Amino acid sequence: MKLIKPSVKLIDFDSNLEIVDYCARICYRSEKKNPEILYNSLINSGHISMLRHETHYFSIPFKKVTQELIFIISNNPYIFYYENEITRRLYISANGNFIYDNKHFYEIIKDFEVSIEQVKNDDNFKPIRRFTFEIVTQISTSRELNRVSPNNISEQSTRYVYDEGTLCVPHWISDKDLNEYIISKNTHKADANKYFYVCEKLFANYTILIKNYNISKQDARGILPLDTATRCAYTYSVKEWENIIKLRYYGTTGKPHPNAKIIVGMIKEKLNELGYEI
Repeated sequence: MKLIKPSVKLIDFDSNLEIVDYCARICYRSEKKNPEILYNSLINSGHISMLRHETHYFSIPFKKVTQELIFIISNNPYIFYYENEITRRLYISANGNFIYDNKHFYEIIKDFEVSIEQVKNDDNFKPIRRFTFEIVTQISTSRELNRVSPNNISEQSTRYVYDEGTLCVPHWISDKDLNEYIISKNTHKADANKYFYVCEKLFANYTILIKNYNISKQDARGILPLDTATRCAYTYSVKEWENIIKLRYYGTTGKPHPNAKIIVGMIKEKLNELGYEI
């Protein structure tokens, strides 16, 4: 059994192809080859939800904004927009899945699309930026984070647990407990020792079911501990991330689970570094 700590990483590419490729490979734990081939394969196979990780940005002069466009973007959960009276422009961001399903909408504004690289250097897009974070956490914690609607999620399949048997250390195991167990398979705390022992047994029995009893990975996974490590990617707008942080960090609707608070706290710190005080 391997032991890892929770972590968060900003996925920062200038190309939607690269972003979708990265997030899709998380699900299947595949090596990077040709992003364009994988992208087209996702579309051809109907896995359009992966396009929710890509973002299209638009900068439209007020004089080019039509009533039809206003009707489409108003109260639409898949579109974020910002009106700047100084630049006299309407700034829009939308995910690729929405763009794919609404080709007429894209035809209306495609001439005003702005590259991701340009967006990064233009503060006018700051209120509608979308960010992708890769996280490593417990399966139980990913379930907490997945309860967002509309959601933009890629998560590693539990088929790959068999190859690693990795536990994501929960909040109540201290660094001292973790280091002691890694070094000697024993800690000074009885509850930590028992916890690690039970998890080791579950992973071992999971492997036995697959190797010795020919039970499929998707069925054997039923005995995996909920603290089994998982790898996910989430793409949300600043506004959506702010709402997630309010729920899972500040606990606006109730005390958040400590494991979720740790992950969301890391995301909050990274957004703060990008100039968003949440």
